[in-house]
Amino acid sequence: MEFPEHKKDDILNNAVSYYMAAQGLKVISYSFKDIPVAKFNEMLESYDGNMENPEFRTEIENDLCYLCTFGLQDPLRTSIDETIQLIKYGNTHGDHSNKSSTVNIKMVTGDHIETAKWVGIQSGLISEEDAKDDGVCMTGEDFNTAIGPW
Repeated sequence: MEFPEHKKDDILNNAVSYYMAAQGLKVISYSFKDIPVAKFNEMLESYDGNMENPEFRTEIENDLCYLCTFGLQDPLRTSIDETIQLIKYGNTHGDHSNKSSTVNIKMVTGDHIETAKWVGIQSGLISEEDAKDDGVCMTGEDFNTAIGPW
């Protein structure tokens, strides 16, 4: 039985990727396309050898055969608590009484946004409440859109 394309995307993006990312996993999917070397070289040459050319990438990344998705756990460093205290409060001895020295934290990530939120919460960089605020965590793409061309 074949799934419609939009159903495949929905399952991968929502059911698999979101669920795994929300647990702090780095989500990786594998797919392939069988292209003879001569054909690949011909395609690449037509784009002046630029593999980052958007048209080349579209041609290469179209009609892929999906293999699998998995999640990698990237444990937090043991020294993270001390580092977070220093960033947020300017000290590592637990004195958080001087709220004027508290840093306003914003997270910009290249990871899945849910992975970044999980890491931020687990590390103490942000609270669960902060993670719900749209302005606290954002992808690099969202950040670039928000600040405009630079």
